[in-house]
Amino acid sequence: MPAKTVQLANALLNHTLRNVPYVPPASGYSALCLTVPTATTPGVEIPTGPTAYVRQPIVFSPASSGSIVNAVSVVFPVALISWGNILAGEIWDTVGGGMRMYLAALGTPRFINIGEQAIFSP
Repeated sequence: MPAKTVQLANALLNHTLRNVPYVPPASGYSALCLTVPTATTPGVEIPTGPTAYVRQPIVFSPASSGSIVNAVSVVFPVALISWGNILAGEIWDTVGGGMRMYLAALGTPRFINIGEQAIFSP
């Protein structure tokens, strides 16, 4: 089950209860992790560069009953070298760096080898 990061929880609490402005990002970016993150510690993300890995934009359907799902498939580039065993995913507010907002361990880890793609359907 996805969880908010402490940084996002603090920003939302300060916004709603202390009138401290929080400007949500225009888009969220999906990241793949080789370790399982926690609410306070990011996972180890696949390195960019010769791997062809880069965070991918994620579009969501409207929230309902306290949950939300991606509206379209999130398609990562074809791996130029092995990415290793993907254990978790995160949602960040920018394509590089930025604020980590949500995290979730994968139910079933997935090994991404040369020539394969990670695709997450709605």
